[in-house]
Amino acid sequence: MSNFKCIECGKEYAEVDVPASGICDDPNCPGQGLTGLIVPDESSQPATSTNTLVINSNQGKEVGLCVLLMDASGSMAEEPYSTSFKSKYPPKAESQAYTERDGLLTKREVVTDAAALAIFGLKNLSKKENAYICAIKFDNNPSVIFTKTVDSLINEYETPEKFAKFLYSELAALNGGTNINGALNLAYSFVKKFIDGNVPGMENCIANSQTQFFGTKSIDVPNVRIMLYTDGEQLQHYGPIVNPFKANNDELDLLIGAYIGNPDDVGCKQLQDIVGTCPSHNQKQFYVMDEPKKIATLRGLFRMASGTSGFCPYCIEK
Repeated sequence: MSNFKCIECGKEYAEVDVPASGICDDPNCPGQGLTGLIVPDESSQPATSTNTLVINSNQGKEVGLCVLLMDASGSMAEEPYSTSFKSKYPPKAESQAYTERDGLLTKREVVTDAAALAIFGLKNLSKKENAYICAIKFDNNPSVIFTKTVDSLINEYETPEKFAKFLYSELAALNGGTNINGALNLAYSFVKKFIDGNVPGMENCIANSQTQFFGTKSIDVPNVRIMLYTDGEQLQHYGPIVNPFKANNDELDLLIGAYIGNPDDVGCKQLQDIVGTCPSHNQKQFYVMDEPKKIATLRGLFRMASGTSGFCPYCIEK
C-alpha cells in the first residue's frame, strides 16, 4: 500500500520508495527535483523517517509552522566563525580544512547549536504539540530533514545537545555549492499548500492567524514563518536570487533572512536585497551575524521564527 504522496503531482509512494531527499523523482512531476515535497497520505499512519513529513491527524486543530532553510554548503564548515571558541565536534566529521583549524568553532556549529537551544527553549510553550517545524537543508539542491512538532522534537532528542549533534550530522552530509533559489521555491510551494489546506495529511489542520493593524490597514497574519540563513552568495549559474513571496505579489512576505558573515560580502547584499519589510516597524526582515556577541541574537531569531512573532530586529527585542 502507498502511504505517501507528492504535494505537486499526487504520485503515491510506499515508505520504502520515498527518495532520500524527500522530493518527488517522477520526471513528469511539475515540481520534480524542486518543489515536489513528499508527505504522508491522509490515510497513512504517522511516519518515522526523518526526511519526510510527520503529522498526527487532528481535525480542525489550529497550528503554526516554521520553515528553517539551513545552509549546508561547504563554506559553512571551511572557515571558523570565530577564533574565540573551540569546536565540540571531531575533525573527521568535516573536510580536511576542518582539521587544519585546530578545532575552532565553525559557522555550521554556531547555527546548529543556536537552533537546538532555541527550539528546546520552547519547552514551556503552550500547545507546543501544534507548533510545527520543517527543516530543509540545502547546498546545490534542497532536501527535507524533518517536519515535526516542537513537542515531538523535545521528546525525541531529550536535550539540546543531542538535537544539535543530529542537525550537525545532517548538514555535514552535503557540503556542495549554494543554490538559495532551490530552497526558497521548495519552502514557498509547501507553505502555500499548508495555508490553503492542500498538504496531504494536513487537510484538517488550520493555519493559526491573527488580524493585525498596520496603520489604517488590517492584515490577516498567519502564524507561519520562513527563516533562511546562509553564509555566501548564490552560484552564478542559478541566476539572481528571487524571493517567491515578492515575485507572486503576496500581501505579506513571510521570509526572514539571516547572513552569517561580514556585512560587506556580496552574499550579504544579495540576501538583504530580496527580503521584505516588516509591516510593524518598516525595517528589513534581515539580520547580520558578523561577530560572536550576536550568537545570542541568532538563537533568539530561531526562537522567534518558531512561535507567534514579528519579522524584524525590533520584533526580536520584544
